[in-house]
Amino acid sequence: MKHAYNLKSIKALLNAALIFEAFLFNACTYFTEHDFTITNASSHQVTFTVRGYNSTEYTLSSGQKLTLSLYDNPSLIFTDNPRVYWVSGTSSGTINDSVYYEYTVNNTSSEDITLKEKNGMLGDVYGTEETIAVNTPRIVKVYTKSPVWQAEFTNGSTEENPLAFLIIEQN
Repeated sequence: MKHAYNLKSIKALLNAALIFEAFLFNACTYFTEHDFTITNASSHQVTFTVRGYNSTEYTLSSGQKLTLSLYDNPSLIFTDNPRVYWVSGTSSGTINDSVYYEYTVNNTSSEDITLKEKNGMLGDVYGTEETIAVNTPRIVKVYTKSPVWQAEFTNGSTEENPLAFLIIEQN
């Protein structure tokens, strides 16, 4: 019986060694640089650097691809802050357009109001402000599901809360 036990132990040890070898083989590409293709599937021209690499900036027009020698799952830093997001894999990644939500805004006051989103998510460019004219509905884009609206009267008046005069409805 002791002989059979040793045979089982050896089998278990060999299986563990095979599993460890498979892990190392698969992990090798994760820890070594290899060709990595970046595709810009967005509708924007984007400029970015790759986190952890030198500060070289790369620019891709919509539809362009670029192959670099990188590790798996690199992180991109967009330097021109377009409304895009990055999906990375082991040998390629894609830059996509961000999802936006449209709202109709109507100003019921007697003064124009400047509308902002607290985190800069209003409009196609970070930090956009929209002027909402009196009784003129305006459609705006917001790149967040839960906007935090901010507003001020364009004439600088602080007597009343301008948000109280805006009717904001998601389309």
